[in-house]
Amino acid sequence: GQVRLVRIGDFDLAACGGTHLRTSAQAGPIKVLKWERYKGGSRVYFMAGWEALEDYHAKHALLSRLALSFSTSPLELERPVRRLQEEVYALKVENLDLREALVEALLPRALEERVLLVPAPVLGDLAKRLLSWSEKTFLLLSPEGRFATLGPGRQEVLERLKALGAKGGGKEVVQGSLPKEKVAAALDPGLVS
Repeated sequence: GQVRLVRIGDFDLAACGGTHLRTSAQAGPIKVLKWERYKGGSRVYFMAGWEALEDYHAKHALLSRLALSFSTSPLELERPVRRLQEEVYALKVENLDLREALVEALLPRALEERVLLVPAPVLGDLAKRLLSWSEKTFLLLSPEGRFATLGPGRQEVLERLKALGAKGGGKEVVQGSLPKEKVAAALDPGLVS
């Protein structure tokens, strides 16, 4: 059979693969979403007609809601979003600094007590710092039930924790979790003896 070819100036020549229109206006709006190089040519992703209009309306509604939450117009959204990104980055840096300070503050107590209740976000960092004292066995627990145990007796501590319902594993640092209601029982200093 015959194949209809569609030519767009000197830009493209392709076999027709769709509906035949009298004029391009019948297709409605055409929105090119992206294009990429593909096998020596170009691949174009686009939407047309009602699909393009629905996409536009959905994106416009989303931008309008976001603009309202930032008390700005959709076209002015970039500035408050960038400012928010900068604030989040600054808070992450501050949070990291505070976590490091907390680890430093908890280190002497951990070295002395060897079984310690610590906030979950610093549990792993404190365990890494305690690796330098490998001749001692430590157990760190969070109120949420996360734990880390390290040192020569870490496998024995894990077995004792498993009796309380704990699950976990690891090489240098054994990590895992146990039921929240068993955290108080796991704080027994005898677990690391």
